[in-house]
Amino acid sequence: MLPGESTPPPTPPPISPGAGRRALISLGLLLGLLLVARTLIHHQLPIPACPLRSLTSLPCPFCGSTRALAALAGGDPATALALNPFVTLATLLAAGALAFSGLGGAKTLARWRQRLSAQAFPKWLLVLALLLNWLYLWRHLPR
Repeated sequence: MLPGESTPPPTPPPISPGAGRRALISLGLLLGLLLVARTLIHHQLPIPACPLRSLTSLPCPFCGSTRALAALAGGDPATALALNPFVTLATLLAAGALAFSGLGGAKTLARWRQRLSAQAFPKWLLVLALLLNWLYLWRHLPR
């Protein structure tokens, strides 16, 4: 290179040939899971009652999760949030990450995960979110 010449900007990495196929597979899996969940909400699932609630009449941090996920699968996010905000938001975040990853964002997600682990994500935030969710359930779930 001659003095005064600028270097050309780096070219972005090419999109891998299988990115479109991975996106379709991820979308198909997500839609399939929603279809299965939607059909299951019409049946009473043989799930045992929460042991903590049965013994103490206090809800556990995950009480209402099954009903929240059924409401979410049925297209009613407001009811899902009312039943269990933590599980609803975690499910939406996981579904969004799956969709983003399938659309070619897997490398971006990997970089975010590396940054979070390198910065020692404060685990107390997760504990605080669970405690706030539990307090919400104590106050708002019917006894």
